[in-house]
Amino acid sequence: MMRSVEALIIARLLAGLAAGLSTACLPMYLAEVAPLSMRGALGVFCPIGLTVGVLVAQILSLRTVFGNADQWHIALSLYIIIVLICYAPMKYYPESPKWLYIMKGDKEGARQQLEKLRGNVDANVIKREMLAMEVEANVESQASSYGDVLKDPKLRLPLILVCAFQGGQQLSGINAIFYYSVSIFLRAGLSPTAAEMANLGAGSVNLIISLLGPYLMSRFNRRPLLLFSTFFSGVSLMSFAVMLYFIVSMAKFCRKLIFEKY
Repeated sequence: MMRSVEALIIARLLAGLAAGLSTACLPMYLAEVAPLSMRGALGVFCPIGLTVGVLVAQILSLRTVFGNADQWHIALSLYIIIVLICYAPMKYYPESPKWLYIMKGDKEGARQQLEKLRGNVDANVIKREMLAMEVEANVESQASSYGDVLKDPKLRLPLILVCAFQGGQQLSGINAIFYYSVSIFLRAGLSPTAAEMANLGAGSVNLIISLLGPYLMSRFNRRPLLLFSTFFSGVSLMSFAVMLYFIVSMAKFCRKLIFEKY
């Protein structure tokens, strides 16, 4: 087995590239193969998959499983099994009708994939989706560069919103919290076993809340859901930062009292 820091860094880089591609392409694929009435709900399954992966990683990283100095590499390698399970039936996955219609100009192929995806539905449903793709194809035929997109005032607000919320999600610090959650619980005074269980509990809550996504997306408007979740995420993260600060400061204060007393 390779015991090289360089090899680990290269592997982490490749894993990051793969994760970036999958998180960018998978929501697009789901949106293009989903019925028009279910696109929002099906798109939520991508973050559900992420929360499931986080929980699986937390279970595998328990000290009683593979979370020790001799077996941590096994936990990393086990994700190969999950990848193989997902990609084994790859040839049975349908092609995106929108990609065939708009990008390749294969109207008949797009119709066949739509009929395969929708099953026994009214012919008017297929016709409406084909007409929608025709309208989009006419718009897409006007190719635009990155500069044109940035200069177009009609796209400025959507671009700002997408960058703000996606960037805010990545820069919020939630990833760092999950990376160091066991250390944070240890610093709060929990035992190593209790800290691992608390970490596992946080991952379970994360998954349970994400499972509400499809239901909420089908019942409520997107804008209030976005504003509501963003506001309370900000409040929660700010509260967490304050509590983390006092954990550190109180620990130093207690150590100072002990040393002065003894």
